Amino acid sequence: MLQKLKYFLGDQLGLPPWSVLVALGCLAHVLINTLLRKPLASGWGLLGPLVLGIVIESLEIWIQYRDIGLFAPGNDALLTILGRHSLDVAVMLGGPLLIVLLGAVMSK
Repeated sequence: MLQKLKYFLGDQLGLPPWSVLVALGCLAHVLINTLLRKPLASGWGLLGPLVLGIVIESLEIWIQYRDIGLFAPGNDALLTILGRHSLDVAVMLGGPLLIVLLGAVMSK
């Protein structure tokens, strides 16, 4: 689902696939801070990309392995699968975390 979107936008816009994740994370960060009426550099906004990333990557794992199963012969180890998908969650948190850190530095 998200894999296809990442590669489609990457091909159409000439951007790397991880840039779509960073943009989604920043959008979720801004949306949560707007809904909570917090400043843009508030750490509360990090909850948006974190929850969105976990939900999206969980759905990707479920969609990819629902027919054959996680422990089917030929699959990677479970830790490898979880590590690969948790890296996408970390990339999604990268942009918003940079916003929060810059806001903390600039406020002092």
